[in-house]
Formats: sequence, C-alpha cells, structure tokens
Amino acid sequence: KLISKYGRLAAIALAGRKLTVNDCERILSEESEPSDRFFELIIEAERNALKRRFW
Repeated sequence: KLISKYGRLAAIALAGRKLTVNDCERILSEESEPSDRFFELIIEAERNALKRRFW
C-alpha cells in the first residue's frame, strides 16, 4: 500500500530496522523527497524503535 502510494521512498523507509508501517507512514507524510532530512527521520525512528524494544 505504501509502495504504491510513495514508490521508491516507501521501500527505503520500510528497509529501516524495526520500523513499523505506521512509523514509515509518518516519515513519508513529513518528507516526500529523498533528502538529508528524510534519512534523518528514518534514523530517528530507528532510535525510537530501539527504545521501544527495551521499555
């Protein structure tokens, strides 16, 4: 569903470690182009996912 809507960017976001579909959808709604900000959002979401794992 995300890939059909956002294309290649959705595939990149979904490749993030431990990210849920909701995490990826939030990232893609904030940033719609492959920029530094896009990758920073993915890294931040990965950090939060790691925190969720241990809380």
